[in-house]
Amino acid sequence: MKFEAALKRLEEIVGELEKGELSLDESLAKYEDGIKIYRKCLELLEGAEKRLKIFARDENGRLLVKDISQVPLSEAGNKQ
Repeated sequence: MKFEAALKRLEEIVGELEKGELSLDESLAKYEDGIKIYRKCLELLEGAEKRLKIFARDENGRLLVKDISQVPLSEAGNKQ
């Protein structure tokens, strides 16, 4: 399942639960499905984060590629 599809399904489940028209058993089943989809979304986001790279230059002007997890947030937005 792709992230967008999982997120859409999760939003649908939340909408169904918010209506309050389901029985307790149906609500619990939807909630459990929602938790599974939520975890899948987290897994997909973590995988995407691992693939992100930051391109930067060192003090000598050489191009560097860093994993985003190795770059402080204050440095990630700087353009060099």
